[in-house]
Amino acid sequence: MKRKFALLIIAALAVMNSFGQDIITKKNGDEVKAKVSEIGPTEIKYKQFDDQEGTTIAIPKADVFMIKYENGTKDVFTDIQVRKPENENSTVYFMRSTGFTGSANAFTTFIDDSLVCRLNNKRFSIHNIKPGDHKFTVQFAGKKSKAGAEPIRIKTESGKTYYIQLVFQAGLLVNNLFCQEVTENSAQSIMPALQEDTKCF
Repeated sequence: MKRKFALLIIAALAVMNSFGQDIITKKNGDEVKAKVSEIGPTEIKYKQFDDQEGTTIAIPKADVFMIKYENGTKDVFTDIQVRKPENENSTVYFMRSTGFTGSANAFTTFIDDSLVCRLNNKRFSIHNIKPGDHKFTVQFAGKKSKAGAEPIRIKTESGKTYYIQLVFQAGLLVNNLFCQEVTENSAQSIMPALQEDTKCF
C-alpha cells in the first residue's frame, strides 16, 4: 500500500513538473526543457529548467522553431525575410489571404495602372519600383486597370518596404475588392501562411 502511495506521489510530481516548464524546440529537432526569461529581436534567453539558479543561456532566435510555454500557449518563429530594395528603389509586397470565398480566381494587381501580377489565394508577390507617388489597385479580372477600382496612393521612399493586403468582402449583391496598406508587424503575421508567387502571370 505504501509503495503504491509513493508511486502515485512520484507520478503526480512528474506531471506537475512537466506543466511547470517551457519547451524550446529548435529547428534541428532538439528540445530543451527551460524557463524562458527573455525573447529579444535576435536572441532568446533562458535557464535550464532543472537548474534555475544557474547561468542564463542565450541562443540565436534564428535557431528556434517554437516555444511551448508552461500555460500551454505557443510562439512559432518563422523565417520571413524582408527583401532589400534593389538599386535604392522601393519594395512593395502584395499579399493575398482571402479565405475560401473567391479562392478559385486570381486577383489582378496594378501599380500606376500597369498590370504587375495575377495573384492566387495564399500567395504574395514582390515588386521593386522607383521612389515617388504611386497608385495601387486590385480587381477581379482584366489586363487593364478599371476606372471603378478603388485605389490607394502611397508616396514611397528610397530603400523602404511597403506591404499591401488584398481585402475581399463578400456582399449580398456586390463583392468588394480593394487594397489596404498594413504595417511590417502585421505583414510578418500574415506571410508565414503564404507562398511567394515568382511568376505572377
